[in-house]
Amino acid sequence: MSFSKKARWIIYPPIIVVIVYLVFTQKQDYRDPSQQDYDSRIELETRALTAQTSDQIPIRLQIKNRGKKSWRSVDEYPCFLSYHLYLRDNYRTVSFENQRFPLPQTVEPGETIDMEITLQAPIEAKSYIIVFDMVREGQAWFHEYGSRKGIIRLDVTERK
Repeated sequence: MSFSKKARWIIYPPIIVVIVYLVFTQKQDYRDPSQQDYDSRIELETRALTAQTSDQIPIRLQIKNRGKKSWRSVDEYPCFLSYHLYLRDNYRTVSFENQRFPLPQTVEPGETIDMEITLQAPIEAKSYIIVFDMVREGQAWFHEYGSRKGIIRLDVTERK
């Protein structure tokens, strides 16, 4: 084997490793421009709540449409506010698919709306995390495209 053939066996593997490293470590923008209607920001009035089991809990939110398309709750693929419920101590999912809250109006790009919703506290006295997210039915949860979720800690105690 000539020197040039030996050199290829020595040089090619490191070059391939470097190329693979560069391809997979480059900061990638996973947000496809065609999906920019999934760009929302959810702000909450409070970060922590306490309730008794099965209480009705009023929650005020602000939702901003940071995307390029309007949102409607009456559409072929309607948009809703919803939430995921997790246990606080180990972040285990209690329920992922929950009630859908219709938007009070069409939300245009750049527009912010105020919403007040009512949740029912879980029946078990534990500490929970509620993660609010927008969903376009049949399409996607907005957090999958990098949207900012709203998060509240909920401590539920036994009913007295």
